[in-house]
Amino acid sequence: MTVDVDVPLSGVDTLSLRMGDGGDGSYGDRGDWADAQVTCG
Repeated sequence: MTVDVDVPLSGVDTLSLRMGDGGDGSYGDRGDWADAQVTCG
């Protein structure tokens, strides 16, 4: 599943990509940041 987000980053020093559990504990949860893209400007 792909999710686009628009986050104001003015004054930010660090950007962290995080994920939580799907509401059922950690069973079967996965994150894939392999094609993550950050565009500034």
